[in-house]
Amino acid sequence: SSDLTGGAPREIAEDILEADWNRAGTELLVTRPVGHAFRLEFPMGKVLYETHGYASDPRISPKENLVAFFDHPVFGDDRGSVAIVDLNGRVRTLSSGWESLHGLAWSPSADEVWFTGSKSGSTRSLYAVSLSGRVRLVTSVPGGLTLRDISPAGRVLLTQDGERLGIMALAPGETKERDLSWINWSVCSGLSNDGKTVLFEEDGEAAGSNYMVCIRKTDGSPVIALGPGTAKALSPDGQWALAGTAEPGPSVLLLPTGAGEPRTLSLPQGMTWDAGRFFPDGKRLLLRAREGGHGWRVWVLSILGGQPAALTPEGANRELAISPDGQRVVAQLDGTYRVFQVEGGSSQPIPGTVKDDRLCGFGTDGKDRKSTRLNSS
Repeated sequence: SSDLTGGAPREIAEDILEADWNRAGTELLVTRPVGHAFRLEFPMGKVLYETHGYASDPRISPKENLVAFFDHPVFGDDRGSVAIVDLNGRVRTLSSGWESLHGLAWSPSADEVWFTGSKSGSTRSLYAVSLSGRVRLVTSVPGGLTLRDISPAGRVLLTQDGERLGIMALAPGETKERDLSWINWSVCSGLSNDGKTVLFEEDGEAAGSNYMVCIRKTDGSPVIALGPGTAKALSPDGQWALAGTAEPGPSVLLLPTGAGEPRTLSLPQGMTWDAGRFFPDGKRLLLRAREGGHGWRVWVLSILGGQPAALTPEGANRELAISPDGQRVVAQLDGTYRVFQVEGGSSQPIPGTVKDDRLCGFGTDGKDRKSTRLNSS
């Protein structure tokens, strides 16, 4: 916050991702992570909505009786729904099933929420949805759009986007990098131990609304599509890909990278998962999952199925790593990185780490490798 007449800015609150002022400029609408949950607050400090996913692009209605926002079921994934919440915390979904959502604003009359979204891929168009849920297309252009704001006079501020996410790799024995991207949104999820195979997830338009799990040789060989879903990890022998569904669900998918039939491991009723790794022995999985009404924990599950065993308390985020000997697991709980013993479950904090660090993994000698902090702008 800074006075428009000049002077130094002053801090108002911490851990805020997005915010919006009321018309008088006296109260803030904010979104922020709190422990294993994500909150929408207005006025700041009063929780209107809490989710295990995240809320984005919050905007206060010109009448200041409603807040519009995007409700995302998976943190970091921009698929989700357009929703509103009143000042008593009653939430209503106006439109769902969007694969990409960025940019939201109220119409000057407060009878519509305008937004930019896409039903497939990341090429967004401009839409408007009424408070009764009627959606209409306003306009679309090549390359996609992001709505920035709407003035009281009804003028719309947009940016035209050309977004692409790709994969570059330096194959073993080569000296020049190669582009291994497939369509227009290729997310790298794993690399085989010999460095010759990349596991990735394609989220572009041609992959469909449920995404696509793929592998590709780092020598530039053609892409092999394994099936719809989200790519998580390659097995140590490279024969299986761990995959999930587009939204957290109860099914753990094992897709063969060669000949063979896909396998589905079912979690107990009411449990969902969203992140995972193979243990070095290839016989067990490390999953971030939660039971209905509870926070995220880290669990160990046999690839043969059965009941998962909890390894950590609630509050785990998606940062996971397993030691080469399979005896230790690193996980972040409520902002603190800890090393857990797989047998016995005892744990200890990792000195020198902070909540904004990102986990790289263990060194090949089995010693803990210091994580690298990401600077945010």
